[in-house]
Amino acid sequence: MHAVIGRLLRIDKKERNILATLLFQAAGSGFFIALLNISANVLFLESVGAERIPLAFMVSGGVGILLVAVYNFYRTRMSVFGAGLLNLMLLIVITTGILTGAWIFQQERMAFSMFVLMGPLTLMIFLGFWSTVRGVMQSGYGKQFAGLIEAGLTGGMMLGFFTAPFLAGSGIRTFDLVYVGMTGLLLAALSQLYLWLKRDKKQYSYRFTGPGTGAFALFSHRYTGLMAVFVMLGVGVSVLLHYAFLWASGTSFSGDVSLVTFFGFFFGTMMFLAWFMKRYVFGWLKQRFGILTTLIISPSMLIILTMATAVAAESFGYSGGTTTVSYFFLLIMLSRMTSGTLKESMEEPSMKIIYQTLDRREREIAQRGVEGVLHETAVFASGFFLASVILISFVGIIHVTYILLVILFVWAIVGIALYRSYHRLLKVSLESDRLRESADRSIQDLVKTDLEQTAFPVEMMEFNPYFFHYSSRENLLFLLGHSNPGVRELIWKHLLRSSPGLPDLTLSQMLVKEKEPAVKQCIRQLGQRRLKGKLGLQEAFIKERLDRFYDENESSEDKNMIGDAFRSDEKNEIYGALYHVALERDQGYFTEVVSLLRNKDVNLRSVAISTAALLESDGIGEQLVEFLNHPGLYVTAWSALVRQGERVLDDLESAFHKPGADVVQQKRIVSAIAAIGGPRSVQLLLGKLDYHHREILHATVRSLYESKFLVSEIQSATIQNAILRLVRTGTWNLAAKISISVSTPEAGILRAIEDEIRDVNELIMMLLAMIYDRRSVQRIQMNLLDRDPGNRAIAIELLDLLVKAPLKTLLITYFEDISVREKIDKLHLLFPVEIFPFGTLLTKILNRDGMQLGHFIRICVLDIMGRRKEFFDEQQILAQGFHPDNKIRETAAQLLRKNDPERYSLVSERPDFPDNSFPDHEDPARWYIETVLGLSAWELFMNVGLNALFKLVSGLQAFEEGLLAEGDYVVLARSTEEGDFSPLSSGIAIIAAHQPVILQQIRYLGADGKCEAYVIEKEVLIELLFDEKSLLHAFCAQLNKRTAFPV
Repeated sequence: MHAVIGRLLRIDKKERNILATLLFQAAGSGFFIALLNISANVLFLESVGAERIPLAFMVSGGVGILLVAVYNFYRTRMSVFGAGLLNLMLLIVITTGILTGAWIFQQERMAFSMFVLMGPLTLMIFLGFWSTVRGVMQSGYGKQFAGLIEAGLTGGMMLGFFTAPFLAGSGIRTFDLVYVGMTGLLLAALSQLYLWLKRDKKQYSYRFTGPGTGAFALFSHRYTGLMAVFVMLGVGVSVLLHYAFLWASGTSFSGDVSLVTFFGFFFGTMMFLAWFMKRYVFGWLKQRFGILTTLIISPSMLIILTMATAVAAESFGYSGGTTTVSYFFLLIMLSRMTSGTLKESMEEPSMKIIYQTLDRREREIAQRGVEGVLHETAVFASGFFLASVILISFVGIIHVTYILLVILFVWAIVGIALYRSYHRLLKVSLESDRLRESADRSIQDLVKTDLEQTAFPVEMMEFNPYFFHYSSRENLLFLLGHSNPGVRELIWKHLLRSSPGLPDLTLSQMLVKEKEPAVKQCIRQLGQRRLKGKLGLQEAFIKERLDRFYDENESSEDKNMIGDAFRSDEKNEIYGALYHVALERDQGYFTEVVSLLRNKDVNLRSVAISTAALLESDGIGEQLVEFLNHPGLYVTAWSALVRQGERVLDDLESAFHKPGADVVQQKRIVSAIAAIGGPRSVQLLLGKLDYHHREILHATVRSLYESKFLVSEIQSATIQNAILRLVRTGTWNLAAKISISVSTPEAGILRAIEDEIRDVNELIMMLLAMIYDRRSVQRIQMNLLDRDPGNRAIAIELLDLLVKAPLKTLLITYFEDISVREKIDKLHLLFPVEIFPFGTLLTKILNRDGMQLGHFIRICVLDIMGRRKEFFDEQQILAQGFHPDNKIRETAAQLLRKNDPERYSLVSERPDFPDNSFPDHEDPARWYIETVLGLSAWELFMNVGLNALFKLVSGLQAFEEGLLAEGDYVVLARSTEEGDFSPLSSGIAIIAAHQPVILQQIRYLGADGKCEAYVIEKEVLIELLFDEKSLLHAFCAQLNKRTAFPV
């Protein structure tokens, strides 16, 4: 079984062990429950009689309340596995007590006791088992296997029910069936013991919280009160129907073997129908008719059957005999089967969805209360009511049917009221405000961080290339008084690269106050930027302001002086002239400023770009956009373009479509257009939603989303078309996932296609937020990403409520929590896709349009083609040697050299094919894949996609301490050793190369292979953060901490 699970589900060994253990526990528990139920029911009818069933139910409810209270006591004081193990041990002791008591007490007493304990023991098994399953799912394992585990439980019950008739027929006594069932209980206990012994305390930290009692407090609120009443009425109906069923069975069958045979096949068939309807009918019924239908279908159908039963009883009698078996008993049997089947397949799944509308803590309390104490209270109340009614001399089974009919009508009315409250709460939930994830914050939000509150003020400025653009000049001057000298030094260096500077008087005051030598040097350097012919250009400007505030007719002497400064070779003179132009917004020197954009000095060009940004002149955008590709000036150029505003939009649009424009420059153009804002910018961005390259599409959607853009009615069609294209892409990716899963999947390509699916889904949600309420879409997205199937179900309900036609049906089908094959079949009419063989799929991925798939999955495909002979395709590898991405070209070239050196030697003579200079790794594809997948497990990169991590890995090098002396590097490191190795022990550390304490820990842990560490050039990392917003959000969120180290 262990190996079969591994092959069928494609899961690793650790997860396979957990799933196999849960399946054994499910099957064992179900087997015990089935045989216990058959034995208890048959022995009670044979030894006690149907007339004492109401009393037995009343006592059973009281015992159930007591046992549930005991369970609630220890489950809040132990881990989930410990509580589950103790629960099973308690059940074994109680069952052993029943079996032992059979040798001491009378059979009638033991039959009564077994029937009384049947319900509470079954409930405790369910509570303990599903608590264990939820604990495993909460830790991340097995979340996709809930359906399989439930099938295992149902299968165990079916096995027990269908086995009982054969065991009874072979001569085994009815009471001895419990001994056989004990084997299942022991198997469940051993499985729970295994989970408890093998538990990972760090990973499986889930335990119950909250009070164990207080279930009756649910009635203090109308919504939760309706939940409780609805479930309690359902329990009451089940009790009444079970009483009628047992009474009819007792009058129609004689002998324990006949009853065991009938009950075995009856309940076994009922469990199969319940599983089948839950698996195949519930979802269809809910999607087609809504949750109201699934909620009240049980009382509705039982009303019809009960009315038919009453008519049959009045017409043909109900006291027994052939006629009774033909009509009354058959209708009672059908009602009981309908009740049990619909309760498992419709009522319980519907209630799980309704529970999801509550807050997580309130949900746990409500669900535990309803399924525990209130369930047993309803059993007690139903038994007490039945016992009271039957004491009346003229009341018979037909009158119970009439009472049941009244309760069913009340149940249906409560169900409708519950649905209306549920529907109202969904609307309120969509309108409610929710906390945003860090990735949802805009770039402006990241700049608003209080640098006095974080332990990393320097890194927050250094690793956020947008910091100075979105920080006002007043805020920068305020930060010049920051206690950290590194912050002050960064601001002064920024002032040296930008315009305008500061007046001499301000510089003199700052110089006197400053104590740090490095900062003093920056101030002096800025103070030297003045014209030689005057005491200070700034003082001259002050004099002019005092004379009529501002003199537009500047003297020819001053003009000549500024013009001479621009023409001189003295840098400080030129800086002084740029100061004048920036401060006065003097358009007369526009030509001189533009001429400096071609100066060899990078710092001078940076100041000239900043000065040009302040001049309102047409045509400057065409000059500035060329610097978006410059490694040292792209930030300054981007900021200058954004400050120019709408006048440069046409220049940006022309540069975007210019032949030869690379993807990096186009992404920065999109970012600049979005930052400028306005109707014209929005129109330009909407026009790029159908651009052929994936990176541009992603950048455009994210830019529109971050700008909180809401479409007009006319623009809505453009967004809807973009969503349709993304759903088509997502459907193709889903089909590819099936092709990968049915083969022998490589970990890299399987993770890559799942990441592609996640990216597409995220873009769809971003586009939806432009049509509908943003907070509502965020709520839906959070529920769709949740591990709990109930939360995903509530997301579909919210989607159905929010989205209008024509997108509603399509998106509900696309996001529905069903198997991938079912989803593709439903979408086939709109987006026909083909499930290719794995080898064909590899070729399809490499030839897929650039808009559809990222670079990481292409690297995974190249690795498979180059490493596995059955998939080797020389022509495809050769073609990828001419791919626009440098890393893909180098990887393809190295794989070709490795597999066919002769062909490589011929092709490498072409100037556009990579030569023999490769990265530091003999097998770069494997290194890329393993490193990307390794980094994806780091806390820092939890919300970063694999394609963004691939770009990061492209710039990484394995950690070598010698590299730190050669330049300005950043070290990324994480400890893989358990224990206190602060700051590396709790996750990720972002380390500047000059931190000796952390470097010492890296050496210590790295010597034993217990530390993952890489280095990357700081400028390369900052440029990557500028282009990849997900990485920027991740780094800034990690740095915005009060702790001593970024861990």
